[in-house]
Amino acid sequence: MRKVYDQNFHVIGYILENKLDPKEIHEAINALEATMSPPDRRMLVELITEVFTLTKMRGSDQIELDFAVRAYAARLADYPADTVFAVLKDWPNRSKWWPSWCEIKEQLDKTDRKGMMVKALRQANPKGAGKIGALISTSLRRL
Repeated sequence: MRKVYDQNFHVIGYILENKLDPKEIHEAINALEATMSPPDRRMLVELITEVFTLTKMRGSDQIELDFAVRAYAARLADYPADTVFAVLKDWPNRSKWWPSWCEIKEQLDKTDRKGMMVKALRQANPKGAGKIGALISTSLRRL
């Protein structure tokens, strides 16, 4: 699997270079998805609280914050736990301001490498052969 970069050298996707048969593609997708469990509620609350504590929120009250925490937690639950952890832990180093959902989603999408790999596998032409073990171990080592 080869990384695809944007003009700023950020990974934006993957291309499968070796042809795999449909069974191997299915196995690879299952193996990757098994490592993509969503964050648990406690982890989400702790991470969101940490971001809130380390950043400034522009003119909000407690009720707004309560709604924001619920809304963010609901949307963050759609991403793998390791991706959410990486993005939220890094946010206070990126900005002194509480992030908009759009800003967080952009970072989540850039950081979700396993999701990019699954997408590449799903788009792959399922003809040919390859070694699934090497594909998965090589891809996971690069994360």
